[in-house]
Amino acid sequence: MKATESKTTSRYINLLNDWGFKYIFGKKENLIHFLNEIFQGKEKITDIAYLPTEQLGKTEKERIAIFDVYCRNNRGEFILLEMQNMPQLHFYERSLLYSTFLIRNQAVKGEWNYELKSVYVIGILNFIPSEVAVDDKQYVDRVSLFNERTKKKFSDILNFIYIVLPKFNKKQEELNSQLDDWLYILRHSKQMAIQPETIRGKLFDELFKEMEIKRLTPKNMKLHGRSELKYEDASLFTDYAEMKGREKGMLEGEKRGILEGKRNISKNLLEMGMSISDISRATGLTPQQIQQLN
Repeated sequence: MKATESKTTSRYINLLNDWGFKYIFGKKENLIHFLNEIFQGKEKITDIAYLPTEQLGKTEKERIAIFDVYCRNNRGEFILLEMQNMPQLHFYERSLLYSTFLIRNQAVKGEWNYELKSVYVIGILNFIPSEVAVDDKQYVDRVSLFNERTKKKFSDILNFIYIVLPKFNKKQEELNSQLDDWLYILRHSKQMAIQPETIRGKLFDELFKEMEIKRLTPKNMKLHGRSELKYEDASLFTDYAEMKGREKGMLEGEKRGILEGKRNISKNLLEMGMSISDISRATGLTPQQIQQLN
């Protein structure tokens, strides 16, 4: 099923679609504030420089990586910010691959002492990865290199931060940090009719003005509309996949129940002395399956 016309009547742009995400975080002030809230005091970013989002392999056959937002902070460290809406197998492995671009690009030709600047790969996921337990309530995971024996940090060079939006279920009155404010805006920008009273301040007041669709230029309004169609298509595909997954699970469960019932009947018939061939004709189980029960 494909969306041919966007049904959105929102006041604000959808920050989860590709264009909306890059539009808001393409503004330096917004990105610096968001990153500082994610880092929670570990890093204090005062400035950033945007870098090319297309990263090429060393040869024509090597994979090309297209990043969402890629920048370097005032300490010379590299930060990759990725928004992922569609469920994807091996997303964590993909982020590992992307980190290699950021490390390899630091290599210097000629004599070099291998000193590296820290790399941060931040993934904002609008789905729950298969590696994450559904009953796990944590919505932010921070991953780095540790020594298994000493349990101490091995290196500060490679760092991953994953934010799983479907696990962020706080209501407005439960927001207790500016990171919560940002995540609430990301999840609900499309549905919000007004700026929440709990999310205020100079930056957020300006942000909500920037997010208003009616303030966009005609060109940007068209770009947002196209991106929203793609987002809705992805949502329809995800909903359909989830529905088929539930149907498959119910069917497999039903089959397992029928098979288990046949096994129980076969066990009883074996105990009564019925022959394996007769039990096979009665239940539909193979002689081999029945022998395994005996």
